[in-house]
Amino acid sequence: MNKVPIITPASQTCGESCWYITDIEVGKLIIIFGSGETMNYKENEVAWNSIKNEIEIGIVDEGITYIGSELFKNHHKLKKLYLPTTLTSMGEYV
Repeated sequence: MNKVPIITPASQTCGESCWYITDIEVGKLIIIFGSGETMNYKENEVAWNSIKNEIEIGIVDEGITYIGSELFKNHHKLKKLYLPTTLTSMGEYV
């Protein structure tokens, strides 16, 4: 059974077929979902840069095959990062 991502108004793109959603008030988390590859980033260029130091949990959902360079770089409070079985490679400084 294939999962269908739920795209909400709060969802933002982070790849051609990848999106993310954050919940800082309740869970202090970011969820990256969709399929394929996320974009590569340079330091401090991730779309959620203004809240990255508040994120404690990262979830990369099934279907994501590549985590782009520096996607989680300098997320100093990140305590847990859940990776999918579909992940085949990662960029630098993830």
